[in-house]
Amino acid sequence: MRRLEKLFPPGYEYEAELRLAGLLWGAAVGISLVCFACNLYYAVDKLYRAVPYGDTGYGRVLQEGARVTAFGELTLWYWALWLPLLLFLIVMPLLHYHYYYRDAKSIYVMRRISRRGVVLVSCVRGPGLGVCLAMGTALLVYALYFGIYCLSVPAECMPRFV
Repeated sequence: MRRLEKLFPPGYEYEAELRLAGLLWGAAVGISLVCFACNLYYAVDKLYRAVPYGDTGYGRVLQEGARVTAFGELTLWYWALWLPLLLFLIVMPLLHYHYYYRDAKSIYVMRRISRRGVVLVSCVRGPGLGVCLAMGTALLVYALYFGIYCLSVPAECMPRFV
């Protein structure tokens, strides 16, 4: 935790901010997982039709010429789930700067430091790292979803990319 202190303004209570960012991150990943699984299940299920199987029940047979919904359409909603986290991380540098003015009352001391940009760096470093981690996670999860999509859809039912 000592290493995290360097990402925020000196004396700033960052634990609540980290918890909220973690909650928003977990919500984005969790909700996207549930939505993607449901959308993929229904898209693949539409490729099959039920046929009588023996005396006891029904089986499923792949319909001829059936095409699955394109991956882009299945995940059209995906990037919107990350917006609350990104908006939170964009607002946080403003609150960090406000901390120097109101809470710490040290903005004038910080401005007298000979190195330029110390205030800006201390306000932006933590949220900037959060944005990078969030986007990295979003891209990784999106790539994972594409891999699952490719593995779960029969090859003859893949949409044609023209």
